[in-house]
Amino acid sequence: MLLVHITRPSARATYALEHLFTRLLGWPVRWAASLEELRSSELPRVLYGGTPVQGAFHLPSEPLIDLSGTEGEAAFRNMQAALRKNVPCAPLSTVFFFLSLWEEMRATRQDAHGRMPADDLTACRPGVDPLLVDRTAIQLADMLRARFPSLPPPQRRYSHVLTVDVDNGLRFLGRPMARAIGASARELLRGEAPVARDRWATRLGYRPDPYNDWSVPVRDVLGSVDRCAAFILTRGGGRHDHAARLEHPAFQQALRALPEAVETGLHPSYFSGMDHALVVEERERLRKVLDRPVRISRQHFLRMLLPDTYRLLLAAGFQEDHTLGLHDRTGFRAATCTPFPWYDLEREQDTDLMCWPFAVMDSALRERMGLGPEQALAEIDRVQRLVREVQGTFVSVWHDRYLSGYRNFAPWPGVLHRAAQLARA
Repeated sequence: MLLVHITRPSARATYALEHLFTRLLGWPVRWAASLEELRSSELPRVLYGGTPVQGAFHLPSEPLIDLSGTEGEAAFRNMQAALRKNVPCAPLSTVFFFLSLWEEMRATRQDAHGRMPADDLTACRPGVDPLLVDRTAIQLADMLRARFPSLPPPQRRYSHVLTVDVDNGLRFLGRPMARAIGASARELLRGEAPVARDRWATRLGYRPDPYNDWSVPVRDVLGSVDRCAAFILTRGGGRHDHAARLEHPAFQQALRALPEAVETGLHPSYFSGMDHALVVEERERLRKVLDRPVRISRQHFLRMLLPDTYRLLLAAGFQEDHTLGLHDRTGFRAATCTPFPWYDLEREQDTDLMCWPFAVMDSALRERMGLGPEQALAEIDRVQRLVREVQGTFVSVWHDRYLSGYRNFAPWPGVLHRAAQLARA
């Protein structure tokens, strides 16, 4: 156990120290109410701020932690400049800079879906350690253990969390007749007559829906992963929301047949990030079908606006958000592979919403990076090795269309199987 005293207590200092010691290093913390308590204890001791105390490990005050308002914004900008030049920075500030998601809130550029481009993120800049937050904690642990040999090694354990975004549920069923006719016409114009034939063979009952078996490869690898979650999109009919009708019997049957080991969460629809009523409505529809609580989410298209979207999720009763990742490459949006509680920077308060960063996504590998199955596996292996180096949490994202193995996606169930073996704990 560590005894920690903060000379000038603040929400930022408490958040950064608690996350650093308890979640990143796995060490329990006891807060010392006074310098006298710190001096008289025989526990390993850490003092943040003030002047050094004999016998305690001293962390000097850091502007990013202690300043707010205009001075605080300047501290963030200075920190950003230093990190981008690979200048070593103080540990608490390094942790807080990334986990506060300050850059996301101050984004001046957005792509067509309202997302901050990855190239604008410090964590994605060339030369910046992609897991700088985790490595900073481990380096600090080495210094503390040199000072206090009774401290155990960091209590970190590598794990693989497999997640699936169910964007469709069904490929051909569960859509209005007019939409099916329009889709068939477009397929014929594009020279995709076999797909049009599949569509009507499915709708007429001659063959099963090709997306209805996305859970089969997931079942096959459940024994190789440490956690599995599926995020269900419940809205269709829009330009970006393509889910089958949730009321369709085949969709409901597939969801209810999911193994207990597969947690089910909501994939809030494209325009839900600023609409509390819409998120609540979608969650309730899914809860009624599943007959179980829905407490985890990942935004569709990874589309969110901070702080509004996270406040909305908190108000709706969600406990975890899995949106924090990159849509066009592999990597770590916040320079960490360790789940962390969202800090509401505008209100200067810790929250109960846990952010689970993901590292790789099938659509990014194939559609954005242009990788074939073997190249994708090599990239997945490279990234999971990075996570394994720091004994972190490797989160992978897959989609129902890829796992269906339908036509162009034929190799991808096999990619999942091999990736699960590569990333096995």
